[in-house]
Amino acid sequence: MMTKVDQQFDIKVLGLEEIEEIYMGPAVRHFPANERKPMKAIRRMYQAGAYEGLGLFEGEALVAYALYVVAPDGQNLLLDYYAVLEDHRGKGIGSIFLQRMSRWYADRQSILLETEDVLLAADDKEKQLRSRRNDFYLRNGVRETRIHVSYCGADYQVFYLPIQEQKDEIRVLDALEQIYRVMFPDTYKEWVKIQTKSE
Repeated sequence: MMTKVDQQFDIKVLGLEEIEEIYMGPAVRHFPANERKPMKAIRRMYQAGAYEGLGLFEGEALVAYALYVVAPDGQNLLLDYYAVLEDHRGKGIGSIFLQRMSRWYADRQSILLETEDVLLAADDKEKQLRSRRNDFYLRNGVRETRIHVSYCGADYQVFYLPIQEQKDEIRVLDALEQIYRVMFPDTYKEWVKIQTKSE
């Protein structure tokens, strides 16, 4: 059930031009260079039906965006980039959008997420920032896994938002590998390192 605050926002599918505008604009502020893939890679995936985006709008104004890589079977997505624009932060919009996207993708199995590995933070400030981000996801129904992945100079822990089903880590890993093979068709084995860490 949508709340009154929830109802003031609309989700819209983003076309390639809109994705490019966001990716070359606000996303540059929101994500460090080593986390931003070449735009040509996004174009390639979009044109192959393996990339899509949603925008959360208040009227005509974009307030948040989510860009996804789609697994070949179409049942799982990787939340590639997710951010609330600066002027709209601290208002619960991130939670609203996360809940709305799970309803939007009600026919899918799950949305996978990568968060920067807390244990590899450069200092206490960065560690606290990463921990707060993870806590946000956990408060909104996202599940933590023991799966960690490294590629393009960045290290992540994998989480997932169950939609149609709860997944065990083997199935999360399988979905993740499918998605990374879409992202890195020629360099998957060379660039992507996945491991499941013990408790």
